[in-house]
Amino acid sequence: MIEVIHYFRVPVIDLDVSVQWYTECLGFTLLRNAGDLAVLELKAGPLLVLFKFCIYPITF
Repeated sequence: MIEVIHYFRVPVIDLDVSVQWYTECLGFTLLRNAGDLAVLELKAGPLLVLFKFCIYPITF
């Protein structure tokens, strides 16, 4: 049984745009932005960790 969740990791393509959306639209507070990883929080609940996800084209 799960008793507590500390954070959620969410892959994003554009970290800066995603941080802006989560803070301006959903009311998260940015705790840290390390360039390829950002940690955000609400007043209550687990942290949200956004990380830059690169999509590489598949070539044959």
